[in-house]
Amino acid sequence: MPSPDVFDVVQKDLEAGFKGVFDAGPDAFVRVNGTEPAPAGTTAVAWQYQTTHAGEFLGLAATGQPVLIEGVTLATYPDDVTGWQLTRYIDWLSVAAQLGLTFSGRPVSMSLPVELVDQAGTLTVLEPPTS
Repeated sequence: MPSPDVFDVVQKDLEAGFKGVFDAGPDAFVRVNGTEPAPAGTTAVAWQYQTTHAGEFLGLAATGQPVLIEGVTLATYPDDVTGWQLTRYIDWLSVAAQLGLTFSGRPVSMSLPVELVDQAGTLTVLEPPTS
């Protein structure tokens, strides 16, 4: 079972990992939503990090806008020599949306015929590439 300071370890990891892009300001906080022990002595820590967009993120310059980052950290403490091993899973799509960024849903390649109808009602069928 992990030591009781797993929450402090996760909070410090978040603050250090986001530093420069999402900085802890006077209003920043980490809220632990819950934990779930997992196999092999690993604990899943669900968290929310209220912070400020303070550096470049996905090409967007700092906005100073408050952002709520949500995720889960898997925390394992195998022994005193190795120390904590942390793996973060973060909902970056939500962060991007909060900052007004959108992503295209364009397909990587066309695999089905595409039907186009112009204003005159003329139908054009685009066949996918054969090679």
